[in-house]
Amino acid sequence: MASASEKAGLGPKGLVLALIGLAVVVAALLWWKSQARDRARAQLVSAFGATIEPSREGEGWDVVLNHESLRDFSDVADLLVTAGPVKALDLSGAPNLASLQGASRLTSLVSLIVIGCPSLGSLDGVTDLPDLIEVVVQENGALTSLDGLRDLPALVNLDAGNCAALKSVSLTGVPHVENLYLFICESMKSLDVSALKG
Repeated sequence: MASASEKAGLGPKGLVLALIGLAVVVAALLWWKSQARDRARAQLVSAFGATIEPSREGEGWDVVLNHESLRDFSDVADLLVTAGPVKALDLSGAPNLASLQGASRLTSLVSLIVIGCPSLGSLDGVTDLPDLIEVVVQENGALTSLDGLRDLPALVNLDAGNCAALKSVSLTGVPHVENLYLFICESMKSLDVSALKG
């Protein structure tokens, strides 16, 4: 009885050649992906002044982005996804950052730090991040609400201190917060922690 490779017209030599061909294709794809990651990291550094270091949280990267050209996070989301898993992202001091839309694409994110971004008015886009443990959004003068934080099952540390315009906080999308910091929030009118577990 003939084997499947023999029925397909492949003898032992043909099968070996097919396996070698497959290995070459896989190696080429891995090389291409590695090159794409390197190009994305280089573009983040050259266009946005990013600092990218190996993560202390395991496999992945810690990224600092605070260039004045950064206005909308979606402008860099594709590059960050291509660059490899981002574990910690620090956007502190980005003077023109107005939106975090696209942050949900960083599915490996553990820590998000956004301090002193005077144009940031909401946290919309910071959703569906299963590993996000920490969000620090201090000193963001235009931030009026934390309602953008949703579907963050691992979030335990939330620091929104010194956000002068912050009017309302609802933790309905982040039920596992253990440490909540809201110091010097003079405009605070509403605080809903009813969804917290424990």
